[in-house]
Amino acid sequence: EILVKEAVRLVNALGISSPSILDLCTGSGCIATAIAKNLSFAKVVASDISAPAMRYAIENAGLNSAGNLVFVQGDLFEPVRGQSFHLIVSNPPYVKGDDLMGLQQEVSWYEPPEALDGGRDGLDFYRRILKAVPRYLRDGGYLVLELGLGQGIAVGEIAGECGLRVLRVLNDLSDIERVMVLEKV
Repeated sequence: EILVKEAVRLVNALGISSPSILDLCTGSGCIATAIAKNLSFAKVVASDISAPAMRYAIENAGLNSAGNLVFVQGDLFEPVRGQSFHLIVSNPPYVKGDDLMGLQQEVSWYEPPEALDGGRDGLDFYRRILKAVPRYLRDGGYLVLELGLGQGIAVGEIAGECGLRVLRVLNDLSDIERVMVLEKV
């Protein structure tokens, strides 16, 4: 996973002995678990609003012995109010509302609609995350987001309006923009 590799690279480059990491919209917890396994010296917090998702995430983390990982349930930053992080990652819901019915069957069978629905234009969660993230991101820290198809420019513009700068965008194996790395201005 591109997002996990970039997150691990960024944290290692920070050179901090006990970095704090937040995974928003953790879903099944795969991203948070992989980061926790690769960065055993880090404190990783994974957040999701869905109780069923949290149950799966906790089970997945247990199966992978990620002992430096804590799960909190709530809407985006609500369960971590007052905390700050060296790194925040998220693979938020980014499918346009009108596109939900046309998803591949293997996606729609295993993912509840609320885990996919990014609103009318697919950018609702990006707007909410980018607006709030400066209050939760430590100086010198990074935000790493997974992107939906063709959303890079729009997400970059929203980020700029929220006091964040795009450092780079990474493409996936199909050469599609997939991960955006940002920092506070």
